[in-house]
Amino acid sequence: MTHRKQGKHLIDTLRTQIKNGRKALPFVSTFFLPAFAAEEFDYPGEIYLIVCDADIARVWAPKDPKKSRITYFAPNGRVVERLLLYGVRRERIILTGFPLPKELIGGPRAEIVRHDLGVRLANLDPSGVFLRKYRQTITRHLREHVHERPNRPVTITFAVGGAGAQRVLGVTLLKALRKRILQHEFKLRLVAGTRREVAKFFTDAVRDARLGSELGKGVEILSMPKRGDYFQQFSACLRTTDILWTKPSELSFYTGLGLPIVMAPPIGSQEEFNREWLQSVGGGMDQLNPEDADEWLMDWIQSGGLARMAWNGYFEAPTHGTYRIESIITGKRVELEPLPLIV
Repeated sequence: MTHRKQGKHLIDTLRTQIKNGRKALPFVSTFFLPAFAAEEFDYPGEIYLIVCDADIARVWAPKDPKKSRITYFAPNGRVVERLLLYGVRRERIILTGFPLPKELIGGPRAEIVRHDLGVRLANLDPSGVFLRKYRQTITRHLREHVHERPNRPVTITFAVGGAGAQRVLGVTLLKALRKRILQHEFKLRLVAGTRREVAKFFTDAVRDARLGSELGKGVEILSMPKRGDYFQQFSACLRTTDILWTKPSELSFYTGLGLPIVMAPPIGSQEEFNREWLQSVGGGMDQLNPEDADEWLMDWIQSGGLARMAWNGYFEAPTHGTYRIESIITGKRVELEPLPLIV
């Protein structure tokens, strides 16, 4: 990095913005290279690095971790322990949980999560199998947010990454659920992100499957040209999502919102680690044959299995990482329960 001066222009530009003796703003990154550049080229403010995977490789640690002034926000205990093995000082590691969007949480009491989960459990457990078994526990945690009956078709959001690497899988799912979509048992959202060619691919597939009349109703395609608008749209759609079908990417941690995850095949070692974590908390399962999804998804619903995954994710996965990170950076105290290192 020193030889190539990678990142130097960024840090020099930020430094010029600090005028009239004003204190430098904290430098916050979710990728290691900008944080390394900030340290290498002597950014005058605090440097924070947010880890968004269930495990990390040695490349995330500085060359000389004992002398580094980068502070890590670790999402779980495994990342804490990994950083320690890499030589990062303990005082430079803070266990925060995963940085999920605040608009999907609803403050320290997670009012939005509890409301959305109450609706979701009713949709995923129409026979009441899970609710009858754990009614007292569910009522104690969700209180007035408990719902008794489904109020929408079971809604699946299929999101497999911005590059659309597994877009064909979405079309397979579309065809498998066609009959149940027409019968209003299922609703399918296909996430194309900001890529027009993926949106067109999905649109053409919907018409080829003779579901054109369901566009905007039983089938939705999520696509926006600007990333900021897309992120807002995606967060909004998750509030009325019952099942999130995705690779075990960073979206795995949305199980903390009470979303059961159906996992597409992982791509890369980081997603293998995320898959292992998701299974350990009970918030997700590997997909079965997608061509038969109409059958095994209904089995999982009728048995209460997906409702159980939703509850496990809500109960076991830490959700308030964003609030903890914000509190540390701003110095404003937020009342939250401490996280156990094993999470």
